[in-house]
Amino acid sequence: MISPMKSRYCSCHHAFVGHTLLALAASVLVLAAAGKARASTNLNLAYASVSSAQKLDLYVPTSTNGPLPLIIRIHGGAFKSGDKSDEASSLPALQARGYAVASLNYRLSSEAKFPAGAQDVKAAVRWLRANAATYGIDANRFAAWGGSAGSYFAVLLGVTGDQATLFDDFSLGNSNVSSAVQAVVDWFGPVDFGSMDSQQRAAPPAACPTSWQQHDPANSPESVWLGAALPTIPALVAQANLINYIASATKLPAFILSHGDNDCLVPHGQSEELHAALTAAGTISQLSIMPGYSHADSRFASTQTTPALDFLDLHLNPPPAMTPRLVADELQISWPASATGYRLEEASSLQTPGVWSAVTNAVVTTNGTSTVVLPTDSACRFIRLVK
Repeated sequence: MISPMKSRYCSCHHAFVGHTLLALAASVLVLAAAGKARASTNLNLAYASVSSAQKLDLYVPTSTNGPLPLIIRIHGGAFKSGDKSDEASSLPALQARGYAVASLNYRLSSEAKFPAGAQDVKAAVRWLRANAATYGIDANRFAAWGGSAGSYFAVLLGVTGDQATLFDDFSLGNSNVSSAVQAVVDWFGPVDFGSMDSQQRAAPPAACPTSWQQHDPANSPESVWLGAALPTIPALVAQANLINYIASATKLPAFILSHGDNDCLVPHGQSEELHAALTAAGTISQLSIMPGYSHADSRFASTQTTPALDFLDLHLNPPPAMTPRLVADELQISWPASATGYRLEEASSLQTPGVWSAVTNAVVTTNGTSTVVLPTDSACRFIRLVK
C-alpha cells in the first residue's frame, strides 16, 4: 500500500539535487512490540438501557499519551450469535500500535429484528464519543472494524454517520452526538443482501461450487434478521442495502476491504460491489481479494492485520511530519517536540524486512523542536519516526 503521508525520508549524499530531500512513500509504521502495551480495562460499560446486550468493553493503553485514536471492534456471528469477548485475541496488536479499543455487544436477531442491532451499534458509537474525554480517547479519530456480520455494522457506520436513517434510534441516548467514524476496516462482510445469491451463482467458490450458503430462503441469517424470506420483502431488503446510503452521504470515511475468493458464506462480490460504489463516490477505498481464503479464514488475522493497521495509521494516527535540512555535511532531522514518545530509526535498504536500526545520536530539543544531527555519506539511508 502506498502511504505518502508517512514520515520517512531517504538521504543520500549523491542523491541530493539542489540540496532537496526526497520524501518516500511508506507502507509500514512499526510501533511498540505486540502485547507490551499496558491498558486500562473497563468491562461491561452500558451504552444504553433497553437491553442487557447494550454493553461494551473499553481498553485504553496507559503507556501512551492521549487522547488516543479508537478502534471499535464489532463481532460477527450471522446477526444471531457472537459476543464482544470474541475480539479479545486482536487486542494486543491494536493496543501496541497506540490505539484504544472498544468491543461491543448488540441485540441479536433472536432478541430483536432489524434494525435493532444496527441502532445499538450507532448508539454505542455516540456513547463512546460523548464519553471520550472521560476515558482519554480522541472523539475525532474513530475507526470501525468488523468481520462478517460485524463488517456489515462497521460499513453501516461508515456510510450513514452523517445522515439520518432508520438506523438511528435517538431514544437510546446521546441524540446530539455523531455516530460517524473516520475509517472502516471490512473483512468478508455482506452489504447488499439481495445480490448475494446471484453473485455466488455467477462465480461459485471452488470449495463449494454447489453447496454455498443460500441467503434468499426464510431460514438464512439475513432473512431471519429481517423477519421474512428476502424475496418477499424487497422494500426492507432495499432499506438494509448499505450501497443505497453512499450516494446521499455528504462525507465518507476511508475504507479498507479484504475478502477471500473461496468464501462459501458471503460472496467476495459483496466487497467488490462496495468498493465500486465507494470509488464511484470519490472516497478512499482499498480492496484486497485473497486467493483461496475462506470465510473467517485464520489467515486474515495473520496477513491482513498489519496492512489494516498501516491504513489506520495513515488516516487516523500518522506520525508527526519530519523536517530535513542539509547543512554542510550534516543532515538535520527535526520534528515537533510536542510529539512525545517517538524515536528515529534508519536503514540502508528497504528490500529486506527487519533492517531498521535505532538512531543513537542525541536528540536536542529547543524552541519546541526536537532535532537529530546525522552525518551524510555516499550511501542512501532511510529514516522514519516510530514509537
